[in-house]
Amino acid sequence: GLFASGALTLADLLERVPGMTTLRSGWINGPMQAAYLGDVGKIRVFYDGVELDPLDPRNGGTLDLTTIELWTLEEVALERGADEVRVYLRSWRAQRTTPSTRTDITTGDEDTNLYRGFFGKRFGHGEALQLGFQQYSTTNARFGGGGDQLAILGRVGTARGKWSFDAFALRANRTRSDRFSSAGSWIAAEQARHTDAYVRAGYGDPDAGPWLQLTAASLGFRETSPFRAAGGTGN
Repeated sequence: GLFASGALTLADLLERVPGMTTLRSGWINGPMQAAYLGDVGKIRVFYDGVELDPLDPRNGGTLDLTTIELWTLEEVALERGADEVRVYLRSWRAQRTTPSTRTDITTGDEDTNLYRGFFGKRFGHGEALQLGFQQYSTTNARFGGGGDQLAILGRVGTARGKWSFDAFALRANRTRSDRFSSAGSWIAAEQARHTDAYVRAGYGDPDAGPWLQLTAASLGFRETSPFRAAGGTGN
């Protein structure tokens, strides 16, 4: 259903919610923000129960919605409150012993090329293996802001009766060139790596009956952009 919506980023979905306004600097890899009732600080995003922190200091304490990997999800749920919106994301799960596979190849405007692949399988004794990747590249010849990204997903786990254990990791390496506006201002180029990982132990099913989960998570961000002098020149 998420793929059928045509959305490529979380911003594509949030702009359809009453009270939400999205702010974009460009196409698929340009920084994107969202505001609820005019406040950009009132959007909280949870990925498999782990709140995503705005680790990139460039974004002024707000989440860049292009860094949230929509392709890894099987469900998006929104909860609107009086002064904030909570977005709950559930990652894709493999629940059948028959292997689940999918590949997508997409081309489009701004010289965009996107490739995506999935593999998931649950084995006869409850073990599970999931792998996925998405790679895209794009070019904006008019204002800049082109770049590319490679994101890789992996999960291993096992289930016995009502007990389940799994380890999950998602890493994305992205680059973005300088982006210029018609007024002459620009957004500096960026090279960065995002890594989200967790280990989880659970009892019961969150969708049916009582359940309990214990999660230990790690969120990482590392920028490797070339040094730029204050005047905008030099490496």
